[in-house]
Amino acid sequence: MPQTKKKKQPKNAFLLFMIHFKSQQEAKGIMFPGGMKDVAAKAEPIWKKMDLSEKWIYEEESRKEKERDKLNLENKYTTFGKSYAQVEREKNEAIEEQIRMTQEIEVTVRSLDCCTSLQTNKFYLIHVNYYCRHEKGMYTPCELALAEFNFVDGIRSVYHTLINPGTIPLGYKYEANKHSEETHQIPVPPEEFGGETDYVKILISVKQFLLGPSQDESLMPPLYTQPNCIDAAKDVLSKLEDSIRAGCSSEFDVFRVYPLPKLFYELRNACVSNRPGKVGFPAFSLAERELDKDVFNYTRGISCEFHEETDALPFCSLSCVRRWGFLIMDHCCKDLGIQLVAGKHCPKEADTSRYLKLAYQASSTAGDASPHSSNSLMKTSFVDYGSLLPDPSSAQHFTLGATPGIVSVSKQPEPKKLTCREPLAPLRPPKTDSVALSLMTEFTEEDFPVLGSSKQSKPAGVMRNEPIAVAGRGKLAAGPSKPVSLGRGRGLVADLEKDFDNMQFS
Repeated sequence: MPQTKKKKQPKNAFLLFMIHFKSQQEAKGIMFPGGMKDVAAKAEPIWKKMDLSEKWIYEEESRKEKERDKLNLENKYTTFGKSYAQVEREKNEAIEEQIRMTQEIEVTVRSLDCCTSLQTNKFYLIHVNYYCRHEKGMYTPCELALAEFNFVDGIRSVYHTLINPGTIPLGYKYEANKHSEETHQIPVPPEEFGGETDYVKILISVKQFLLGPSQDESLMPPLYTQPNCIDAAKDVLSKLEDSIRAGCSSEFDVFRVYPLPKLFYELRNACVSNRPGKVGFPAFSLAERELDKDVFNYTRGISCEFHEETDALPFCSLSCVRRWGFLIMDHCCKDLGIQLVAGKHCPKEADTSRYLKLAYQASSTAGDASPHSSNSLMKTSFVDYGSLLPDPSSAQHFTLGATPGIVSVSKQPEPKKLTCREPLAPLRPPKTDSVALSLMTEFTEEDFPVLGSSKQSKPAGVMRNEPIAVAGRGKLAAGPSKPVSLGRGRGLVADLEKDFDNMQFS
């Protein structure tokens, strides 16, 4: 822990008198070779003989100085030896940096044309895994991944490497092991796992990936990541840059790391800008929520070789940047009229052939399919929508509902024909109750009686007015009264094949 700075104490009344006394004596030609020590020796007897009215001037000045000291944050320090004024300045700088990043993202996206440049503009994603975070805000890295994508080509290329930092800082080995076990599961050095130890090599590869053959650092594109990964990404990239500059600071920050949710929000709204009346994300929080859902988090085939053999797929850096790209294109490509390509715009397992909106759509039921409509279709979780295209002359047609795999049937005298076909987002694993119910067998109301109801179904062979035996309660007289059950009114009928005479009644 750094040493705390000694706080500068405000001047008391006697010290103020000494300063005044020294200036008066020096004006008369009297010097004090011993400094303030000699001044104190001569001023103390005079101070003791002074009246309270004479001392009041210096005491009042001392009080005012103490008041000013309370308001001066430069003289107040944290436990780490940093003044509160410096803490406040850093806080304001962080706010200004956040505003600057937000404005730059808005200008970048909104300057692109929805029909041309927006579809081909390149965006870069970054994710960094680390072993531990130091108290000074430094990180010990272990994995780095980059991805480049645009809406037309999908994910064009990726860069990934495991990083071997050599040794874990003293006192952080336990934290590094714990963080590794709970997240990425990359072995902690000195265990060997094949990580790259040459930071210069990693930096050169990163710059080649981002800049191509130009290598003009002034053209370095911004990198986007989740807000909780921004500090780690900045610190690791700074470490890589220091490996070449040897501690020499550059005129500007080579790498810029910006928040991904803001980019996602702007892209989603930009993609629907040419469609009057349609809104992408009405609120910024919706973009954050979609990224937090992370619907592709356990998808295999998009992680590195190391993580493919583990159960830590959601924490793989390579998987993270690919999933983020898939999610953004999943929401945006349909509004740009771009057909999804498996492996580029979405995982390879996604069946994109089934995701075309039907040419005919009922205006009253569009996007509002009920899970209880069409029991025959409810028994199948995946439906080939291409085979369900209706005959335009027929009054009966199908509507793709809001839940994947659910199709409702409606009757319309005059079906409304859409002017274009649009690709839909790829099917995600069924996570809603309606889809889960579609995989179940058909049940009736008798299989789910009302709790505590007196209308209990009787086993075969039991007459209507015959007394019912209830577990733990004995025989009850026939009648309209509700049977008292073992489960506090749940109507659990006992097995009538048991010998009632041998049952113990309460």
